[in-house]
Amino acid sequence: MPSNRPSRRHVRLPEPPRRSLLQLHLRAQREAAAAALERLTAALALVDVVLPSAGLDGQSPYTGTVLVHLGNARAETVERLAEAVTRGAARAGD
Repeated sequence: MPSNRPSRRHVRLPEPPRRSLLQLHLRAQREAAAAALERLTAALALVDVVLPSAGLDGQSPYTGTVLVHLGNARAETVERLAEAVTRGAARAGD
């Protein structure tokens, strides 16, 4: 007499894809680039400078390094940025 219960077969779930060393390296680079951009954004906020199109860029075709794109900015923003860098450099030299 056949049973009405479903058979208990072992179902193998697919394994998650393994990441290559290159993928792991690029992930670490993206995380470092994101952290650097966040730090720069926070530092610039202290002097009321915003780079509106700053963000992470892709991998450089020449070096393979993940790049941070600082983007376009208005002349006034670039002037404030230059002033802040100059003040900081002068303090570092004291």
